[in-house]
Amino acid sequence: ALLRTDNVNGEVRIVRGSGDRVVLRGTRVVRRGDGSLVRAEVHRRGDGGLVICVLMPGQRCDDEGIAGRSADRAYMELQVEVNLVVELPAGSPIHAETVNGRVSVAHATAAVKAESVNGSVEIEGGDGDVSAETVNGSIRLRPGKPTRTGTWSAEAVNGTVTVELPAGVGVDVDVETVNGRVTSDLPITTRGRFERGELRGRIGGGGQRLKVETVNGSVTLRAAGA
Repeated sequence: ALLRTDNVNGEVRIVRGSGDRVVLRGTRVVRRGDGSLVRAEVHRRGDGGLVICVLMPGQRCDDEGIAGRSADRAYMELQVEVNLVVELPAGSPIHAETVNGRVSVAHATAAVKAESVNGSVEIEGGDGDVSAETVNGSIRLRPGKPTRTGTWSAEAVNGTVTVELPAGVGVDVDVETVNGRVTSDLPITTRGRFERGELRGRIGGGGQRLKVETVNGSVTLRAAGA
């Protein structure tokens, strides 16, 4: 079942656990205000999935994550960071997001979506759709086994994107940056006219879809472990 995390200030780190249970650990860093007003809450969806939210006063956790807006004046005075570490059983789809902080997913074995606004995003593994998004931060994507039914994607506004591809994988590549360079350590058969900041083509026999976009930043494609 899907695991979703929704945080505002603090990092989210997802790792594969050793058993069949979800284990949550959190660290609260209080810079100003009453840190006890900020709490983590776990909500169970009707389909059996779990949603983990970091909540301010007046907020609640529902199927889609954080809901409601804090009306407490103390909220305006709070400067509290909550860093989450979640251990997951194998085969769990993941949707992890935060606003101010890093998001990392390691040893994923199902579909992954990881998002930040101000922070880097890193994904290792995954099966099916694997997606990384950030506004201000870098992205490192090291996907798992290829599948013709899923897409590997990375999208940034201000940040570099590095994609490390498994050995021998066939990939259909669609890469674009506005202010940056595109480089590849892997041989690519290009498709159409080559333009600065754009790369469309095929690695090996193709089949696995890879789409990368950034505005201000360069894109690098290389073999995993290189």
